[in-house]
Amino acid sequence: MELTQERLKQLLIYNPDTGVFIWKKRQGIDRETRRWNSRYYGKVAGYKRVDKGVSSTRYIVVSIADRPFLAHRLAFLYMTGNFPEDKIDHINGNSLDNRWVNLRAVTVLENNRNKRLPRNNTSGVVGVYWHKWHRKWNAMISVGGRLISLGYFTDMADAVVVRRNAEREYGYHANHGRVI
Repeated sequence: MELTQERLKQLLIYNPDTGVFIWKKRQGIDRETRRWNSRYYGKVAGYKRVDKGVSSTRYIVVSIADRPFLAHRLAFLYMTGNFPEDKIDHINGNSLDNRWVNLRAVTVLENNRNKRLPRNNTSGVVGVYWHKWHRKWNAMISVGGRLISLGYFTDMADAVVVRRNAEREYGYHANHGRVI
């Protein structure tokens, strides 16, 4: 069974100002319904899940009919009536912040242009690294799936300026490369 906005609103209340889902009271007089209501009714829905990888991103997951749904995707369904076609970006970079003002539907490309600084980054700036062989700072940027070298620089500050200018030119989000 496909989850619809109508069914979602029967089960949960979403507060767009806080980004929190609350379980609604279930109707019925049977024992199972009463037990469910005493356990879940009025309580916050969802649990934190960590996706392992370079970033170890945390998300809120809500289980509906034994099927896990990412809370930010449920928020989109609740507010618009549809799941997004592609990805949802947490604008401020906090994947646990599911307030409506912090969510936007994006393509994979747009989502990749609003990433935080990877944990394995050693320079402190996305796209800038020390090139041992040239003994200079190298600035690079990814555009259309291609990695473009922006040049080699003796001064790291020059490499950072060139990288930031390229981010603006190619439509990267202002939060790209932030440290959380």
